[in-house]
Amino acid sequence: MGIWFSISTLSCNWETRPENGLAYLFEDEKKLTWPKADEQCKTFGGSLAIPRFNEDQNFIVNYLQKHNKTGYYYIGGMKSDSGLWTWIDGTPIGPPLHWGPGEPNNNYNVGNNEDCLELRKYEGIFQWNDIPCYNLNGYVCQCT
Repeated sequence: MGIWFSISTLSCNWETRPENGLAYLFEDEKKLTWPKADEQCKTFGGSLAIPRFNEDQNFIVNYLQKHNKTGYYYIGGMKSDSGLWTWIDGTPIGPPLHWGPGEPNNNYNVGNNEDCLELRKYEGIFQWNDIPCYNLNGYVCQCT
């Protein structure tokens, strides 16, 4: 299953979280790098997802788990040149923080350049992981 969505009253017609007016699109077939995923979300009229609040994180995670997803999904976080984690809109990440155990660790087998944020399962729960931006992953977009 590629892009999954449901009909909503929003212009982007994605899976909607009515409490905050955000809608989400989940892509798990077309694997892209983080920059390409960001571009793709923009072509859909949104951006990579920014689960800034616990409720947003829980909505995304519950949706992935409800649909028995097991892959890796880019979301809209990145490490700045100064080493600070920010959302794609430039605001600082956290709190709340949803890092997996031992993350972020910038510990990848090629150059320690884990500058992008993904959701992946740790002990059965989707949590954040820092990952190189050139890995091919699924992604989660959001729009208002």
